[in-house]
Amino acid sequence: MHRALVPFLLLLSFLLASCGENGPASQVDGSMEPQAQVVRAAPGRYAGTLPCADCSGIATELQLWPSGACLLQSTYVGKPVEANRFVEWGRWSHDAPGRVVVELGAGDRTLYFAPQPGGSLIKYDLAGTTLLDPATNSLQPADGTFAPGGVLPLRGTFYYPKPRVAHFRECHSGRDLLVRLDPEAAGIEGDFRDQGADPGQGMVAEVKGTLQVTPLEDTDGAVLLLTIKEVDALVPGERCAW
Repeated sequence: MHRALVPFLLLLSFLLASCGENGPASQVDGSMEPQAQVVRAAPGRYAGTLPCADCSGIATELQLWPSGACLLQSTYVGKPVEANRFVEWGRWSHDAPGRVVVELGAGDRTLYFAPQPGGSLIKYDLAGTTLLDPATNSLQPADGTFAPGGVLPLRGTFYYPKPRVAHFRECHSGRDLLVRLDPEAAGIEGDFRDQGADPGQGMVAEVKGTLQVTPLEDTDGAVLLLTIKEVDALVPGERCAW
C-alpha cells in the first residue's frame, strides 16, 4: 500500500467509528422511556367502611358527579343512626399528582384519595401526604347513584329554570335537584313571588326534605328529586358559591 494512503485510511476509520458510537444509540434518552400512567377516578358511587376510633366503623358513601359536585355520607356503625349519620356536600377534582381531592362544605375539611387501576379509592391521612392501609381504608365502586336517607337540612338556591318547574341548587356543591313540594311547604312559592325574586336567578333558601333517585337523567346522570317538607327561611340578597 502506498505510504501516502495510510494517514487517510486511519482518519477514515476513526470517523466511521465515531459515527457508529453516536448513531442510533444517541437517539435513546429519557424522553423516549415509557412514562408512568396517572390513574384517574371515574365519576360514580364509591362505598366502604373506614376505621373508627370509638365505634365499629364508619360506613361511607361517596358520590362523585361529572360536574365536580360530590356528596359524602358517614354513618358511625354501632351508634344510634339518626344522631350519628352525617351528610356533607362539596366539590371534587384531581390534583397534579392525580389524587382525588374532595373539598366539603365551605372549605370545612378536605379529604384525599388515591385512585387505583382496579377502580377503588384508597384514603390518605388528613394532610394528604401518607397513604393509609388499603385493607381498611378503601372505597370500592358501587352500582347506581347514591341518595341519602332520612330528612335532610339543605341550603341552596330555589329557582325556576322553566315556568312551574322548581329546582334547588345545593350551595356547597352546585348539584341541581328537581323539586316537589309537600303541602306543608307549598307556601314557598307565594313567599318567593312576594320577595320579588327573579325566577331564573332564584333565591337562597334553607329547607328540610328527602332525596330520591328518579329514572330521569341530566348531565350528571340520574336526576335527584328533592321533596321539600319544611321551609326554614328564604334569604334575600345572599348568593351561594355554586
